[in-house]
Amino acid sequence: MGSLLLLVPADRLASLAPDRIACLGAAGVTDISIFRDATTVGVVVEGWAFDAAVSADSAEEALVAEHGAARLLHEVAVVGVHADQPAIARSTGEPAGGPDGLVPFPITRTVLR
Repeated sequence: MGSLLLLVPADRLASLAPDRIACLGAAGVTDISIFRDATTVGVVVEGWAFDAAVSADSAEEALVAEHGAARLLHEVAVVGVHADQPAIARSTGEPAGGPDGLVPFPITRTVLR
């Protein structure tokens, strides 16, 4: 699944009109999450057919009122967490953590992009 985080000044976010949502759908987006504080809106777009490397500009065009006003952050890792399994370092197969082997939570899946 591809994903992209857009950080947009709150006054530059475009309305999520049906035609803009349709543009995102055409780019492979199936889910949109929106976060905000007083000055910034964070929009996460993701989808199984969404390729952020190819469609980041389309996502920005659909969501931002002024081109270039958003910061686009591309996904670099996905980490799955499960409380019942020990963490294993994917690159070595050895238990993850410090010298004592302790980790704050077990990692069950890591995908580096």
